[in-house]
Amino acid sequence: MAGDDESKSPKIVKGSETSKAAALWENSNHPLFLHHSDQPGAMLVSEPLAEDNYSTWAPSMMMALHI
Repeated sequence: MAGDDESKSPKIVKGSETSKAAALWENSNHPLFLHHSDQPGAMLVSEPLAEDNYSTWAPSMMMALHI
């Protein structure tokens, strides 16, 4: 019956997806969580990558990313 199908389907409340997404970003264990003290523009290694310095740049970058 039509009434039975309606009762089985989940009801979507306006704004519920927004609150769910906000809850994910507020979770400090989420991989994309950005704390207010994080600095996304911070320089990780002092020397930019160039064609001739990969052998020194790569270990520096790996060390910076693992800390």
